[in-house]
Amino acid sequence: MKKLLIAIAVILLLPNSLFAQEPPKSIPLPIMIQCGPTDFTIKLLKDKYKEHPIALGEGQVITPDGDPVRGQMLFWYGEENKTFSVTISFGKNDFMSCLIMNGNNVNVFYNPNAGKDPM
Repeated sequence: MKKLLIAIAVILLLPNSLFAQEPPKSIPLPIMIQCGPTDFTIKLLKDKYKEHPIALGEGQVITPDGDPVRGQMLFWYGEENKTFSVTISFGKNDFMSCLIMNGNNVNVFYNPNAGKDPM
């Protein structure tokens, strides 16, 4: 009985934070992305998938070692098939591009460059 009371007292005296752990804010997802020469990637998206760039910006991806790698992000949209792609380009003169994500059934709400192709 004495051991039971000591155990209960210890449990009650311990801070609640030991029992209530918060879930992590973000979880690293180990994924593979397709990379290749930028001119090949642009030709593939324009010719095969009929996509055109609609937004440009600076972005980054994280390596498996946790290091950020910065590059030029392009958001592509194919109006004909309602497809999209997101690429990032690296290196001197953006010699390599990686396809970060692609998909379909996209509805664009606002396209300030409608009818214009910056590339």
